[in-house]
Amino acid sequence: MRRINRSEDKEATITALIRDEDNNKKGVFPTKWQLLTFSAMLGYRNERKEKLKTISSGKGIDAETFMKDPCFEGVVNLFSLMESEDEQQLTSNTENDNQKISLFEEYANGGLAILKEQLETSNYQLDSVITLIAEELHKGPSVDDELDTIQI
Repeated sequence: MRRINRSEDKEATITALIRDEDNNKKGVFPTKWQLLTFSAMLGYRNERKEKLKTISSGKGIDAETFMKDPCFEGVVNLFSLMESEDEQQLTSNTENDNQKISLFEEYANGGLAILKEQLETSNYQLDSVITLIAEELHKGPSVDDELDTIQI
């Protein structure tokens, strides 16, 4: 699988939400890949998918890093299946894998946009993001309950 990219316009949001133990910066997420995985789930749940505008070369994260989460491949496949309703999309080949990763990136970018809006309206107070996460966890059933049982 190819590297997983993020849009440059979300870098400030990513930086604000990632923990940095060296600088004692308190963030909500320990790693970028965990933030992107959560953001993709948030984007999917809120039906918000956004194309990546500009990509910083060299800032993509190797797909193997995401594979540390045993649910990642299932999440990517589930997004693809729900989007296309074609089980042939689950077949692993270069074209399908690239389409699945692009879909994941778009949902992650949509979720990052939601988080960015939350941060901007709260003057970058992390408590507002924690509240948003808690609200998402306690929301009623979404249109597609299949993803509600996946834990990150």
